[in-house]
Amino acid sequence: GSQPDMAVKTEDKRRRILSAALDCFEERGFAATRMEDIARSAGVAKGTIYNYFKGKEELLHALAEGIAGVMHRNLENVTSSENEGLPLKDRLMKVVAPLTDGTPRSKRNLRVFRLVWAEGLRSPEIMHDLYARLFVPVFRNDGLLARMLEKEDVPDFVRNRPVVLVAPLIQSIFIHVLVGNELIGSPREYISDYFDFILSKNAREEHVPDVRLPGEDA
Repeated sequence: GSQPDMAVKTEDKRRRILSAALDCFEERGFAATRMEDIARSAGVAKGTIYNYFKGKEELLHALAEGIAGVMHRNLENVTSSENEGLPLKDRLMKVVAPLTDGTPRSKRNLRVFRLVWAEGLRSPEIMHDLYARLFVPVFRNDGLLARMLEKEDVPDFVRNRPVVLVAPLIQSIFIHVLVGNELIGSPREYISDYFDFILSKNAREEHVPDVRLPGEDA
């Protein structure tokens, strides 16, 4: 076959291995999964996996990087000049779409997100470098998200801590995992309403009760 054909087959096999790894990690947990399990699930020889990935950690990182890459590209896309005219909330909804749009792709992304999150809680040392590399630079107050907020009228709390904009997404996923949609309805609508709340005028005003002593003039 030609080189392009080989490249397609190689990429296809890599995807198959990652998909099998996701199934195995979910089913058995990261610690209990063996490379043989992943090979069997992917329908490849164990040695073949090592042509693509050094071990389980690299597989877990590759799954996480897949989602982070998509979200990062979306963020770069919505901060580009052609999307400058879009309202901030619409741009934020585009960024989270890979986890919220209900497509088979977003359902798979959600599975990866939950896995990475769970393993991060269970084995922080495995995930710490990954979070530091993929997550922190985007959400620092001089990161990509902060740059998107520069020209926007947002509450100081959001400007100083852009990571607060991840709260709706993380909450919706967490609550959905615990109890399904019973408490939040559609995760997408929940996130949309939450953005409205965070970015609203009410979120930036300090509500000081108007207390008057008896007999004071209004």
